[in-house]
Amino acid sequence: MNFFPSIAAVGQPVTIMVSNAVRNANVGMAGPFNPTFIGAGPGGTDYTWHVVPTQAGQQFQFRYTVNGIPCATGFLNVGGGYIPPTPPPAGGCPADAQFAFFPSPSRVGQLTTVTVTGSGGPTNVSLAGPFNPQFVGAAPGGRGTIWTWHVTPTQAGQHFQFRFLVNGISCSTGSLDVL
Repeated sequence: MNFFPSIAAVGQPVTIMVSNAVRNANVGMAGPFNPTFIGAGPGGTDYTWHVVPTQAGQQFQFRYTVNGIPCATGFLNVGGGYIPPTPPPAGGCPADAQFAFFPSPSRVGQLTTVTVTGSGGPTNVSLAGPFNPQFVGAAPGGRGTIWTWHVTPTQAGQHFQFRFLVNGISCSTGSLDVL
């Protein structure tokens, strides 16, 4: 079980991902903040939930279940409050845009979350790169806003390049290794 980000703030969306060796039909996530099931990745062995912490605390426990039986436990650290986004700089590109990939490195056929966080909240954003990025959404958090996409790598390799675009202008790049 992995959390992205691993240390969250109150009001900041968190993705919980569980990778299984085998496909399971009846999976669940028990824990605070009403975990919402997002779905299973291709092959049905990677599962994703989202939560939005509503209170700070040292650690919050989550339990992954299969057919109601606990199979894994993880802990999310939640710190202080959310800091509202600042306006984007001229031209629309956040000057502090930063990529993150989860998991990293990824595997062929594994659902992978790509996030870009930056100040401000431009809305005309896109992600250019391999493996047909699918936009999941944008939410407050990180450096101001977190934009999220899912990709499923179809081939192994190093340094697959992704470009974060605002109004069609390339603002930042990141790379993913696939095993």
